[in-house]
Amino acid sequence: MSLRLRFAILPILVVLGGAAGLALAQAWDARDQVRAEAVSNVQMGRLLAAGAITHATRAATAQESFDLLARELPPSVGDLRLRFEPGGVSSPSAGARAMRGEAPAEFTRLVAATPVVERYPVIVAGAPVGSVVLTVSSDKAVLAAWTGWTRAVAVIALVAGLIILSIILAASLALSPLTALTRAFDRLERGDLAVRVKGVSDPRLRRLGERFNRLAAGLEQAAEDRRLLLDQAASANDVERNDIARELHDGYGPPLFAIRSDLGAISRWVRKKEPRFEEIEERLLSISGLVAQIQRLNSQLLERLRRP
Repeated sequence: MSLRLRFAILPILVVLGGAAGLALAQAWDARDQVRAEAVSNVQMGRLLAAGAITHATRAATAQESFDLLARELPPSVGDLRLRFEPGGVSSPSAGARAMRGEAPAEFTRLVAATPVVERYPVIVAGAPVGSVVLTVSSDKAVLAAWTGWTRAVAVIALVAGLIILSIILAASLALSPLTALTRAFDRLERGDLAVRVKGVSDPRLRRLGERFNRLAAGLEQAAEDRRLLLDQAASANDVERNDIARELHDGYGPPLFAIRSDLGAISRWVRKKEPRFEEIEERLLSISGLVAQIQRLNSQLLERLRRP
């Protein structure tokens, strides 16, 4: 998970939770409105039915009551329906199922009110001539509530989306210096010692950027110093090798040449069997001195080479 997402995830979850809570609250308000409207329809339907029945019972004949009820009973007012059914009086019933509207079944089950079906007998001249049937459902109210709820949820979703985009943008702007620092550290780790952090506006992050720049500058200077030291060491080694070569040439060459000369003279005298014992002894002493000279020179060179 990126740093920007970790920074913004909690506010985004809060916004999403708030949006879900508002949508649920809107649905609950729609449920209360639908059920309150259903209760109001039942009360209004009972008043209309009672008034129509009162007038109908004053009619002289059943036909007059039929005509009167047909004029006074409205066929439909929203989810309220009043109708006259001629014939015998049926027992009152309630709880008939409402017709399913266009709203989803889950939403309908959540907000719909229980359908109401009530029957009121109509008696003319002491005899029942039929009944007024009051039917109250919530199909149209549920559909209207669904339309209003979807619009409200669309607005909530739009506002939540804008807030989330604002949070992500704010997180990006706030974390852009850290992103720049992270990239700078990555480049520094890969060996790019010339990398620098610029344009940090936040005071605390600016101090961090300045410390990073000092660190990078120090590492770059240290690398340059190391390169110079290596060059100097290489130059010193070259000088040292030249000095050693010169000392070897000047120090070892003449004594070795003299030793070869003395050994050559002694070899010639021995081959010719010339009894030059004094001269041979003199040459041997010379060779011994030359060997001692070579040993001293060798010790001096070894001492130089052992020095740090």
